[in-house]
Amino acid sequence: MLPSRRKTYMKHSPWRCSLYLNICFITISIHADAQKVIDATVRNTCKGSNTGAITLNVTGQQAPYSYNWIPANYTGAAISNLPSGIYKVTVTDANGDTISKQMNIREYEMTGYAFVSFQDCQTTINLTVSDGVEPYQFSIDNGNSFQASAVFNNQKNGLYYAVIKDNTDCTLHLEHFATFSPDALKITSVRTKDVSCSDLTNGQIIVAVQGGTPPYTYSIPGYVSQQDSVLDHLDGGHYLYRVTDRWNCEAEGETDIIKEWRDCAVFMPNAFSPNGDGLNDIFRARVQDDITDFRMSIYGRWGELVYQSSNTDKGWDGKLKGVSVTGGSYVWVVTYTDNKQQAIKQQGTLLLMR
Repeated sequence: MLPSRRKTYMKHSPWRCSLYLNICFITISIHADAQKVIDATVRNTCKGSNTGAITLNVTGQQAPYSYNWIPANYTGAAISNLPSGIYKVTVTDANGDTISKQMNIREYEMTGYAFVSFQDCQTTINLTVSDGVEPYQFSIDNGNSFQASAVFNNQKNGLYYAVIKDNTDCTLHLEHFATFSPDALKITSVRTKDVSCSDLTNGQIIVAVQGGTPPYTYSIPGYVSQQDSVLDHLDGGHYLYRVTDRWNCEAEGETDIIKEWRDCAVFMPNAFSPNGDGLNDIFRARVQDDITDFRMSIYGRWGELVYQSSNTDKGWDGKLKGVSVTGGSYVWVVTYTDNKQQAIKQQGTLLLMR
């Protein structure tokens, strides 16, 4: 005989519901229809090698999982050392539910190049690569040593064998190549010319070089930079001179220029007034020593020659072709050989006053 009163109780949980009827009960299991997903990370294989790999990440199923791979006798979520091809996996969870996924491992082949440059007086080898698995390792000694950087600075002339290796040990051998850089830039000789007298700055440094790559630039840092090997218009003193070639290779040295503290063989005035009063009407050189090969030239403001003479007793009367020129500044240049057989050049400006 059943009891006269009946009671019903419900208890909820994420995966099952229990229904109590009096003392007897019935358990009903309900499986949630969660979204089942297989995320796969695929690494392709190097051409001619078995370096492929697949790593799975399963979500939406009840762990633990079992894996069935085709074609392969693997049972894990991560498999490696794979050749190229199509791979299919079936994953079964703790409830017996299954999900499948198909993946393709492709074969790749790295490509790379070697670039050789010569800048700032050093040979640089730069390797480039594509289509591999980063990070890469680089070698220029046929794989005896590797480095992470693709740039090899300050290399010597010679034959190089470049090897590039990716993260799966896939290896690319580049064709061998040679590097050639110019012979080292050297200063072979330096001659100096001392300042000949107190009023001049006609010292010179004459530099001869070999090697390197033209054009050369000759300089005294902070003073002059030029492509002429004769550094002139120098006063007495100690000088650092430098030669730089096309690729910024440098050679340098130091020397002294001596200044003789004596009057110059030729003295030049700085003004004259050709007005016919008999006073200072002629601009001429005042020779104070034995000289030869004298020449005096005078130029106008636009560089035109207005007077020239090789006679120390003659001078300029302020006329050009018999016509008086306008007053103002003019440039004079005097060249001669002094009693020490030195070729001297003096120059300056004069003021013609009307």
